[in-house]
Amino acid sequence: MGGLPCACDNHIRPQIDFIGANIKVFLFERGLNRVYRWIDNVTDTPEVLSPLDRNESRKFDIEISSKTEAKIRDLYESDYSLISTLKNMPGDYQEIDIDSRKFSGNASRNCERMA
Repeated sequence: MGGLPCACDNHIRPQIDFIGANIKVFLFERGLNRVYRWIDNVTDTPEVLSPLDRNESRKFDIEISSKTEAKIRDLYESDYSLISTLKNMPGDYQEIDIDSRKFSGNASRNCERMA
């Protein structure tokens, strides 16, 4: 990737680059309440309910060429693979050890990283 990983203050960097040993990954699609519940459990603090500020932007379509789409898919191929694997795993979060290439959900299920 050359100098790309740090480009734009890491805003376009593949997320898998931020995952190291013993990292817990929460899927945004499963909601933030699972994250809050985990934090409360780890910190041994009571649950605090507070509404999230929903600052939604207007939705609009973006058209890109098939060549650009292919470059994007290539750059984020490992991210797509990881997300696909995690979506098929049960639990509130998944514990990841990228070095051993194994993912395990908090429901004690293991699977090999899709390459």
